[in-house]
Amino acid sequence: YEPLTYLGWMYQSLTQAFTNLEKAVTMLNRVPEVTDAEDAIVWGEDTATSGALQREENGSNGVMNSARSGEVVFENVSFHYKQNS
Repeated sequence: YEPLTYLGWMYQSLTQAFTNLEKAVTMLNRVPEVTDAEDAIVWGEDTATSGALQREENGSNGVMNSARSGEVVFENVSFHYKQNS
């Protein structure tokens, strides 16, 4: 009975693998619901390895983009706990 058990296990494994593959292909072919802004920074080798943090002014609304080198900068951020009353 061992060869039949092995064939049953193999059939189940292959069926599950093909089902997972079909789900993955379906997911990869979906059109995203959320898209990037027109002025979004496209990350690649040139932005991820640029070294120093670069800031550039966005001409449309004056927002500063500081994420050129992969660093995160927090400006004018505060934190406090609620006071127990």
